[in-house]
Amino acid sequence: MRILLFIVGLIFISLQTKALTPDIIKDGDVKGIYATLSDFRHNTPYLIDGKHSGDKVKLNQFFFSSTINCMEDGQSKLFYKDSIFAITLKDGRNFRFINREPYLIADTSCLYIYSRRTIVSERKQEGPHTRTINKVVTGYFFSTGNHSSVIPLSIINLRTHLNISKTAFDRLDKEFITDEALTKTNKQTGRFRINELLLTGKK
Repeated sequence: MRILLFIVGLIFISLQTKALTPDIIKDGDVKGIYATLSDFRHNTPYLIDGKHSGDKVKLNQFFFSSTINCMEDGQSKLFYKDSIFAITLKDGRNFRFINREPYLIADTSCLYIYSRRTIVSERKQEGPHTRTINKVVTGYFFSTGNHSSVIPLSIINLRTHLNISKTAFDRLDKEFITDEALTKTNKQTGRFRINELLLTGKK
């Protein structure tokens, strides 16, 4: 009985978490896996091409599993989510697992910038009644160097982790007054403005 209750509890928690995650990746959408940063940079993923009977990938998101199971041409392969660099989808998007959660790799032109959408609940008072409102919130993160650590995108964190000159930081301070400003993109290029400014500084 205890085991049954434990399993039911896990299912409930998993369903609740999925309800608070607007972007769910379907197993069938996965095209391949970048085992390393080098694989990602050279665009050489381990491919699941679907050309053979039984080809499939299981992201095992339901119980927050640490593994990804792949079957390609009759060969089974196991990957650990926090050990691989990223997965690539059939629509061209790439996701990196951080603490077993998928983060979209949004821009790699200078800093690697990631986004993660979640749903947060807020209580709103309407007269004598309290109403709960769910809204989607996007968080932004970045990595640099060997890209081993993914850090919240903020002015303070950039100062801590970026190895650039004081002059370059002064330019950043003038251009980006708030953390929210760091999340703005150039509509024409699709790049984040922070990356374009950093690239300009390297020329």
